[in-house]
Amino acid sequence: RELEKSFCLIRKSSTCCFSSGTHFTAWPRNDFAVDMSDLRGPGLREALLLSLIVLSHSISLDLANSAAANFVMDIHNPATSKNFDLHVYYPAGADAKVDGQATNSTRYPVVVFVHGWFGSWSCFSFLVSNLTAQGNIVALVAALDYSPEVDVKRLASDQTCGLEQLVEQANTNATFPLYGRVSNTYVAAGHSEGGAASMISANPTNLHPNPFKVNFTALMPLSGCTPGTDMMPYARSDELPVMFVTGSRDCLCPPPIHADKFFKASPSKCKFLVNINGGTHCNFSEARDCQAGYDICYAAEVALVCEIGHHVIDREEQWALVNQYSSLWINFASDQSPNNLMALRAALMADAAADRL
Repeated sequence: RELEKSFCLIRKSSTCCFSSGTHFTAWPRNDFAVDMSDLRGPGLREALLLSLIVLSHSISLDLANSAAANFVMDIHNPATSKNFDLHVYYPAGADAKVDGQATNSTRYPVVVFVHGWFGSWSCFSFLVSNLTAQGNIVALVAALDYSPEVDVKRLASDQTCGLEQLVEQANTNATFPLYGRVSNTYVAAGHSEGGAASMISANPTNLHPNPFKVNFTALMPLSGCTPGTDMMPYARSDELPVMFVTGSRDCLCPPPIHADKFFKASPSKCKFLVNINGGTHCNFSEARDCQAGYDICYAAEVALVCEIGHHVIDREEQWALVNQYSSLWINFASDQSPNNLMALRAALMADAAADRL
């Protein structure tokens, strides 16, 4: 409730919102597509940071009911001289050994995922559970120590650094849980600002400095954008296979301003755009394991005069579509066979015909 009041006070100068009872209502301003640069208004960052502190009493990723195992890597990034945690989830049994020897020779694709501004690595257990069940390693960059000032290039640097150190350990350290278990498919993925970071990570020439030798092989931004940074030069430089995923009711990174333009600008010879009908920005993440981040995202989406509730699908339906297409995309990125391409295209056509996309 205090968060809603804060947004009303902050936006009062634009006369675009009012508080009514226990509900927060926004008046339309031109169109629902409001550029995320609005988030740079005076006082809004401070309100978001205060809200995060108040709301985030406990954050955990609950995968107890899934088949995933996990560990945490303490990563030092030589490019930034800073440390961060990399939370690694992988299919149960992938680390199985007998007398120090691996019991199978399966190698798994790696997805390095970056959360968004004021989000958390813990906001995506639905996606982690699905991808590990499909035979993927998912590594999540924990960036909770970041300043409220946007630092998308640091996110990109940490994402690339995390990939390199995970791959190096998997290839050289016999005591590493995933020793000999990593394939040569590396997917840069993320939500919101994390999606924007992935677009930077996709091309190693975007990173300055760039001491890293391991590069991503495919890209999957979920509603990627970031305030204060023009992402079009990065979109024009990304030649990797890419699947942009967005939602038609996304008010923080509206498709006409972001994903649509990124898709058209991309020089990739293999690119897809998945626009979920009724999908919102916040529902790419979840509240179950990340209530604080979800509440802040939702309040920001409402503050930007989004008509929440109008033609918006249930978040479980949005998660199901995200899971479906992330699995299909990574299968194709791992093995660009005609069969995998046909499966992806068939799903796209069927969901478009059913008005889900």
